Parts: sequence; C-alpha cells; structure tokens
Amino acid sequence: MVKILGLADCMAGAIFFANVLRADIPITMMLFFALYLIIKGGIFILNSFDAGSALDVAGCIILILLIFFSMPSAVLISFGAFLMLKGGASLLSA
Repeated sequence: MVKILGLADCMAGAIFFANVLRADIPITMMLFFALYLIIKGGIFILNSFDAGSALDVAGCIILILLIFFSMPSAVLISFGAFLMLKGGASLLSA
C-alpha cells in the first residue's frame, strides 16, 4: 500500500512540474490528484499531525487554484519536488 501511495505522490509531483512547462494537463486529472492529496493528507493529519500531511493539503489547494490561476514557477517546483521526494522515499521503503 505504501508503494501505491508513493507512486501516486510521484504522479502528483509530475503534474506540478508539467505545469511549470506549461503542458496541457486535463482538468479531471488535476482534480483527481487534488482529491487524492486532500483525502490522504486529511487521514494522516487525523492520525498524527506532521508537516508532510499539511503540505499534502496545501498541494491540493494549489492544484485546485492552478485550474483557475497561474502560479509562480518556484511554488510549483517546490511542491513538485516535495511530492516527488516523498513518493520516491515511499517507493524505496521496505
């Protein structure tokens, strides 16, 4: 299960990087990963509040805002890198 969540984190991070490159991402895909991040972040915040879960929720908010507004590249790269690193660590864990 951890590896599936890690792969989904990496895919969500890739969406942030694709937005930096101005790729045309389907809105349904952005909403799907925003929903994934808010559910996962909310569940883990309820269990034990940590910075990773709070940043998942913030990433959800930014993904939803990306549908309507453009964001600075530094913000997108930061959240994309965070999600890719967190996902990579999950994929490499036992």
